[in-house]
Amino acid sequence: MGRHMGIVYKPEDILRGRKGIIERGLQDVSPGMRDTVLKILEAWEGKPSEDKLAKLIGEEQTKRLIESLKR
Repeated sequence: MGRHMGIVYKPEDILRGRKGIIERGLQDVSPGMRDTVLKILEAWEGKPSEDKLAKLIGEEQTKRLIESLKR
């Protein structure tokens, strides 16, 4: 399970209702990379997943993506 700001959620919940937001935030990456990002988010493990995303799409884009998921 992941944890953000005291909220506990299951990995499958991280994308629920947010897939469109995520895809819009990843418009500047290739479709294959977008799919990889979505797979990482679907199997969310907290910090290890953040690290994987940072290596894939960069730290700034990862921070923006995670912030958009907190809303």
